[in-house]
Amino acid sequence: MFKYNIKQGFTLAEVLITLAIIGVIATMTIPALTKSINDAEKKVALKEAFRILNTTVSAISGNNGGTIKTNCGNLDNDCFMNSFLPYLRYSKTCHTGSSLGNCFDSSYKLLNGALSSSQGQNWAGVVLNNNMSIMFREHVGTCDASIECMKCGWIGIDVNGFKGPNTWGKDFFVFGINDNKVIPLGKPTTVSPYSECSPDGSGQAGWGLGCTYDALYGN
Repeated sequence: MFKYNIKQGFTLAEVLITLAIIGVIATMTIPALTKSINDAEKKVALKEAFRILNTTVSAISGNNGGTIKTNCGNLDNDCFMNSFLPYLRYSKTCHTGSSLGNCFDSSYKLLNGALSSSQGQNWAGVVLNNNMSIMFREHVGTCDASIECMKCGWIGIDVNGFKGPNTWGKDFFVFGINDNKVIPLGKPTTVSPYSECSPDGSGQAGWGLGCTYDALYGN
């Protein structure tokens, strides 16, 4: 008597059904996984940006009697930026009056989805060697502006440069600069709109100015 070994296998229909199920699961999970990875990368980059700012402000104040006060006139963003440049590793600068588009994307959006109409106006910028872009906005050279969370001015950092989404509160984050301190704008700041991170906010409340703290310390 002969014995036959019968090998069991999958039918074509079963294979196709399995592939279809895998495709549905992938469609549902891959976008969320990709977003999670991108958010994690941005958080790491934001923490590095915060470290760079803290180190720079500490160095400036350490060499300037414990303060970053300058002899700059009010709203002199070039002068404000120039006080930081000796302590930064950068590849490019964009001075006030020139096209900031050489340092930043020209089509930034606010958190509420509106185009940032003031993009590139009267700001100075620099591109770091790690491709982060920094935007400088000085209020008062003597660091006694009326806005409590930014007595000297503010600095915006795009943590991934020209790479998208180029949106305030998503990859572009704002820090207030006081006498010798860097302040991530957000919850601890009591002054609106610098305490708010809401895409539904009207006016400056919807810009994304107050998203930095959440992005740094939120889950």
